[in-house]
Amino acid sequence: KKFRNMEDYSPGGRSRLRPDRASIIYTDKLQQAYKGVPIVIGGMEASMRRLAHYDYWSDKVRRSLLLDAKCDILVYGMGEKQMLEIAHRLQNGENIDSLDNIKGTVVVRKDSDAVKDAVSIPAIEDVSKDKHKFNCAFKDIYAEADPIRGRAVVQKHADRFVIQYPPALPLDSEELDKIYSLPFMRDWHSSYDKAGGVPGFEMVRNSITSHRGCAGGCSFCSLYLHQGRHVQSRSIESILEEVKIISEDKKFKGTITDIGGPTANMYMAKCHVWKERGACREKRCLVPEICRHFKPGYEHSLELWKRLKAIPKVKHVFVGSGVRYDLLTGSYSDEYLNELCAHHISGQLKTAPEHCADHVLDLMNKPRFNVYEKFTDRFER
Repeated sequence: KKFRNMEDYSPGGRSRLRPDRASIIYTDKLQQAYKGVPIVIGGMEASMRRLAHYDYWSDKVRRSLLLDAKCDILVYGMGEKQMLEIAHRLQNGENIDSLDNIKGTVVVRKDSDAVKDAVSIPAIEDVSKDKHKFNCAFKDIYAEADPIRGRAVVQKHADRFVIQYPPALPLDSEELDKIYSLPFMRDWHSSYDKAGGVPGFEMVRNSITSHRGCAGGCSFCSLYLHQGRHVQSRSIESILEEVKIISEDKKFKGTITDIGGPTANMYMAKCHVWKERGACREKRCLVPEICRHFKPGYEHSLELWKRLKAIPKVKHVFVGSGVRYDLLTGSYSDEYLNELCAHHISGQLKTAPEHCADHVLDLMNKPRFNVYEKFTDRFER
């Protein structure tokens, strides 16, 4: 609750430019400026607050952001498929109030009778007063957050029903490649030039997103509810093409600062179960031990690094995103770890042990501390 002296994501690094609960404030301004125009909200704030949720600032359970922002539909997750379907259906003459059954969206309705095979969770009034019911609701939300096997979730808010449709299906490599080939400006908006630009942009100017999603499922992490456990990776050719574009920029000095994602060493990671049945409901991919069906895909990273270093004007290719250290303790990771340490660390390798007490790590759904110690031994060698 302490205000930052400097805000890296604001023009000129100035603080206090962005309001608290930004989606609520911005939606109100939009409604004033554009009477009767449908409003769709999305992004991280919407994803995390799509149903009744605990709010740290006020220390209480708040209702769905969809109701507080008074918008028409909420998109959760990364949102590309949802945005296209919403746009096409509106273009075809459908009313915003009739946009039902779009995966990865949340709507408010007077009843939930039309929603088939849905999971009903305790109402806002119940989860606000009873911690046990809040936890039960969250467990159900978590269990249904898989795009393959997940069902709709319904939560009553007073006399209305907040309906969360199942998550959008994962994007395949071809779909991801198409998104990242769009003609992005790769710069801050020109209106920020007078303020000196946006400081945080410099950290990612020469950074590449190679994949989405994380199979870790840490208890404290928002990734599972936003990007999911299914790792979605771009093709090597797509990443090479983006690096070639960056290398032609007059500001490029020869260093790609990061090739990564939520967990850098999960590029091209796969499990045959994901596509057929979705991520396992009662089991985790990496704890208490790494599942035998989980394949990290290190051969693809090694091939990617090799081809990137061959691009003219590229002097260094670094991994700046954090790595999952338990995936670097077995002999199958020898070649990957050797190459990473020798050529792709700019100064420090980022890991997240989080704690050293096993009973706390168990609650966090993290590997036990002896796994971290095993990794540090290998790293030092």
